[in-house]
Amino acid sequence: MSYYRQPITTEVNNWDLLSRMLFCELMLHAVNKKDGDKFSFWHGNKYHQVSLERGQSIIAVDRFARELKINATRVHICLNQLIKKGIKLQIKRMPFGLVVTIQNYNELVKMKNQKANQSENQRQIKDQASNQSDKRDVELDSKLDVESFVKAFEAEHFKKGVLQ
Repeated sequence: MSYYRQPITTEVNNWDLLSRMLFCELMLHAVNKKDGDKFSFWHGNKYHQVSLERGQSIIAVDRFARELKINATRVHICLNQLIKKGIKLQIKRMPFGLVVTIQNYNELVKMKNQKANQSENQRQIKDQASNQSDKRDVELDSKLDVESFVKAFEAEHFKKGVLQ
C-alpha cells in the first residue's frame, strides 16, 4: 500500500495570512498528474478548453478576492510577494483568470525515498509482528480448544458411566 501526501514548505508558517492562503490555494489546485490535465468550461458566453501541465493551476483573482472580501489588487501584490519569497511562479493572464505555473512544483512535492523506505520498513515490521502474534493466538486457541474438548468429552462420558 502506498501513501500519498503533498507536503508544503514550513516557511509558510512565517508568512502573512493572505500569502499562506494564496500559496495553499495554488498548491491544492495545481495539477499533479505527470501528463497534465484538460479543463473545459464556459466563461461569459465563450467556451474555453485549457490544457494544464503538472504544477499549473487556474485562479480567478476576482472570485478569490471577492470570497476574502479584499481588493483584487492585493491578490496580485501577494502573487508578487510569493515570487520574492522564493516561490518560482510564472503567471499567464487569460480572459477567465490567471494560469499560474509553479516552476519548482516538483521540488515542493518531492518525497525523500529514505523516509518513504523507512516508513515502509516500519510498516512491514509491524505487519510481521502482528502476523506472528496472530499465529501464536491461533496456536493457543487450538490448544485450549483441544483441552476443553477433552475435558468436556471426559465429563460427559463419566456422567454416563462409559469411562471409569
